Amino acid sequence: MFGLYAFFYAAIHVVTYLWLDQLFDLAAIWRDVVKRPLITAGFLSFVLMIPLAATSTDRMVRRLGGRRWQQLHRAIYLVAVAGVVHFWWLV
Repeated sequence: MFGLYAFFYAAIHVVTYLWLDQLFDLAAIWRDVVKRPLITAGFLSFVLMIPLAATSTDRMVRRLGGRRWQQLHRAIYLVAVAGVVHFWWLV
């Protein structure tokens, strides 16, 4: 559940950035992702969280098999590092 709460918070954070900061201007968003490393790290972290959130149910664990599910969910370490870097560069 902690991971899903983290994903929910990140999704709200991303939507706030897309809506209030960039007004859903895809060209401006892409330029910002490429230009600013802190946005790149945050974007990477969020994109890597999507398959983790999608496969966090018991049904997906059974469907993927325990070993493959665990290998996929080891990406959380990269997500955590990218999230910390995103915050660190922001501050």
